[in-house]
Amino acid sequence: MSGDQQIELIHPYEDSGRTIYADYLKDNPEGGLQHLAVWVGDVDAELARLKDEGVNYIIAHRYINSHAYLDLPDSPGMMIQLMPQDDVHIKMFSVFADGAADWDGVSDPVRPYSS
Repeated sequence: MSGDQQIELIHPYEDSGRTIYADYLKDNPEGGLQHLAVWVGDVDAELARLKDEGVNYIIAHRYINSHAYLDLPDSPGMMIQLMPQDDVHIKMFSVFADGAADWDGVSDPVRPYSS
């Protein structure tokens, strides 16, 4: 966490098959900013709103009843992740924020999370 912003360091397993992360690393082996997440009240409603406004997007990955990763062909670079601002996700991210609040930046950098 950096303030109220979460920075994810994602490294897919070699045998995890094709994922949006592995695809990104294939094209960008040095890594980089793969996605930027934004909170939305309702993911399905936001997808409909974007479609109604003529935004050209491809749903690159979707978790059922949860978040969606959008690839924007007219604005290449990084994906946009629509995160539902619901109790489950707010609680999950508050656990991450609480865990980072007292972290010294050195010890135990990788800590498991269980819901």
